[in-house]
Amino acid sequence: MSTRPVLAVLGLLAVLLVACDPAPAPRPAEEPVRPAWQALTLPAPPGPPGRALLRDATACAGRWYAVGGVADAAGGTRPAAWSSRDGTNWTVVPIAADSFYGKQNVLYSAGCRDGVLAVIGAKVGGAHGYPRVSTWRQRPDGGLVEVSASFESYGGPKAVNVSRLTGGPTGWLIVGNRSSGAAAWVSPDAADFALVEGAPELASDGRGVSWAFDAVGVPGGWLAVGGVLPA
Repeated sequence: MSTRPVLAVLGLLAVLLVACDPAPAPRPAEEPVRPAWQALTLPAPPGPPGRALLRDATACAGRWYAVGGVADAAGGTRPAAWSSRDGTNWTVVPIAADSFYGKQNVLYSAGCRDGVLAVIGAKVGGAHGYPRVSTWRQRPDGGLVEVSASFESYGGPKAVNVSRLTGGPTGWLIVGNRSSGAAAWVSPDAADFALVEGAPELASDGRGVSWAFDAVGVPGGWLAVGGVLPA
């Protein structure tokens, strides 16, 4: 007697049994995150009273930092920063400004590396109304001190803008743009930044005009993001 019909029937039964397996139960819907936001009043920095200007925040070694400035009733500004362990109780970060425009900076980009804070600030001024950019590094006592730099480090006839600062495994990176396209400033310790402009694959070329808006440190280097306006 041939076994082929029997095998065919068994195969059909196996297919039917598989087809009849119940569908997996739907996963329960995850509850949406509902942060319990709480409004806080930051302590006033030293100096004339004014309106707090918040521009950025970051976390370093278990501590939050918020940076910005203070705008007084006369329209003047000065740099300001605050720190907190829990996000609820904040203290003012001491700031030591050195230059004329540094004393008027509004801090707008903060980054961390190995528990140390660094910041970019700027104030529009001068004959042509360009942003006068300063960088700031954290002292051992936790305060911020302005880093001295020549005007053309971030400004000058080739300047477009200075965007964001970030810390990474190899040091610190600032991204921004020059007349040659996307550019960067690099430093091992946030005490002295070297400008990198006109670099292949970063700067504009025959394919289009490049722009850099932000960056992040990755193992062994950096990842910068932005865009290209095709030629």
